[in-house]
Amino acid sequence: MHIARVFSARHVGRRRIGTFAAAALLILAVVVPADAVGPSVSAFGDAARLTDLIARASDQRAAFSRLTPREQQSVLDYTALAYVTTEQSLVGRAPSAAETLQSAAAVTCWTWTWGRDAHNVAGVLLWQFTQEIDWCGNGTTITNTPFRKVTGTPKFLWWSYQGLVADSTGGGMGSSTYRSYVEGWFSYRPIYPWMNQDDYPWLDMTAHANGAGTGSGGG
Repeated sequence: MHIARVFSARHVGRRRIGTFAAAALLILAVVVPADAVGPSVSAFGDAARLTDLIARASDQRAAFSRLTPREQQSVLDYTALAYVTTEQSLVGRAPSAAETLQSAAAVTCWTWTWGRDAHNVAGVLLWQFTQEIDWCGNGTTITNTPFRKVTGTPKFLWWSYQGLVADSTGGGMGSSTYRSYVEGWFSYRPIYPWMNQDDYPWLDMTAHANGAGTGSGGG
C-alpha cells in the first residue's frame, strides 16, 4: 500500500483557531481503504474474549492448546494484521525567543506528525508507527535544527517492535527543506511459527521552510 500527501500552512499564520492565541489546531485525518474496513468488534466477541484470556495467561502456549481447533483459528485470525491506515497532523506554533533571534525575517514554527496504524479484521489497533518533525522557517529558509522523533508501539497480543531498519535525513537549518526517511519493523510471533508475520512500515517526510509538508508512506 502506498500513500502520498501534501500539507500547507501558507495561509494559517500561527495556526490558531478564532483568536489565534488558544491551543494549536490539530488536524487529524484517517485514510482507510474502502474495501478494508472489517466487521464491527461485536461480530468477533468470542475471538476477542479468547484473545484476552490468552494474553492474561501465565502460560500462553498451554492456554492456547486448551482451545478447540476452531477457537485457535479464531484467535489467530483476530490477532493477525488485516489492513493499515494513515494518520497525520500539521500544527503551527509560536516560535520561542531564541528561535526568533535566529532570523531577521518573520519566523513560524510547525510540528508535523505522520503515522501508520495497523488493524485486525475487527478494526482493533495492533501497532502504531509514527514520525514527528518540529521545525521553524521564515518562508524561504529553515531557521533552526529540526527536531525529529520516531516511535514504534505494539498494541496487541504477539506483536512486538524490533526498531528501525532504515533511517536517513537531509537538509535542515540553512536549507529550504528537511527530509527524513524511516522504516520500522514489527514482528508477529503467535504460538505456531508458520503463522509469523513481519511488517515494515515506512514514512518519507519533507518539511519546507514555508510550513508545507510533503511526503509518502507505506508498508
